[in-house]
Amino acid sequence: MEKTEWLLGDISILEPITAITDLIITVVCIIAFVKLKHISKANNNYLAQYPYFFLTMGLCTFFAALMTHAFPYTMVTMLSKQQLASLPWNSLFAYHLHDLPNWVLNVVSASLFEWSLVERASNINPNISRKKWISIIAIESIIVATLLLIVLSYNVAAIHIVFTLYAILTPLQIGIIKHLKNIGYQLYQLKEQKLLLIGAAIMLISGPVMATKFQFSPWFNHNDISHIIIAISMYIFYKSAVISTQNKIVSPKK
Repeated sequence: MEKTEWLLGDISILEPITAITDLIITVVCIIAFVKLKHISKANNNYLAQYPYFFLTMGLCTFFAALMTHAFPYTMVTMLSKQQLASLPWNSLFAYHLHDLPNWVLNVVSASLFEWSLVERASNINPNISRKKWISIIAIESIIVATLLLIVLSYNVAAIHIVFTLYAILTPLQIGIIKHLKNIGYQLYQLKEQKLLLIGAAIMLISGPVMATKFQFSPWFNHNDISHIIIAISMYIFYKSAVISTQNKIVSPKK
């Protein structure tokens, strides 16, 4: 696949459109963080973890744009050969050093997202065990972080996201929907849960799109489409959070 490059003085920006679409996700997430933080404060930290999910996701894509595209291998070139030789995993570690902020933030972001889902679900449905789900999330995050350090692969981060959406979000939302139906709610009233499921489905589409290696032109490829899809899913997740604060669920009157 042909790679494009912009030269701005001494700075080389690889795949500039991909860097821009990364930054689009950053902008969506940072705006969501600021607005949700304000809402969270007004509602006595009703969504304490959720705003920080958007913050870490936004920082993740910012570092992806900065380190992977604008300044590739900057962190590596700052180290001398002697310093590189002393690093664990030597050349493999050095090669991927510039990607580590993205991966670490990816683990933190997904874990915060899961945590916020558990908090919300346990508040709505008392039958959902908060302690059990938090334990699952903690174990999962430790395993993912360890694998990232050993394997240093984008695949690990991608699997983490898929696990988050399939094994955490979906069963929790289904549990909430069943609970609300049992106490007299209709599915059409469950906007928050439906938006979360839609956002998850859209997010999952980004994976196969990125894997296709499709290229419309040298300037616009599969990564750009995938980033736009992720930005849309982030906006949908944000809208679900806003709805949850505006329409706190209470039992219907008999």
